[in-house]
Amino acid sequence: MRLQLNLKCKEGSRLTKDYRPQLQAAIYKIIAEGDSEYGQWLHDIGYQDGHKQLKFLTYSDIRIIPPFFNDKERKEFVLHSG
Repeated sequence: MRLQLNLKCKEGSRLTKDYRPQLQAAIYKIIAEGDSEYGQWLHDIGYQDGHKQLKFLTYSDIRIIPPFFNDKERKEFVLHSG
């Protein structure tokens, strides 16, 4: 399955450069709201190939549309548009 998310933000929102764990947690939460039993199984066990546990989520980097400010000191992007 392939999903494309189009996200909007408030002016001045910050996005940490290590956003992947938060994004993954949000996706698992959305799945669990739709089917709590499946969401729990997916989070705790997931798909297995022999002894190897396969990752459920793979995704590309978030594409941030300018204007934004790259705050290198805080390792964040400060977003200036929706």
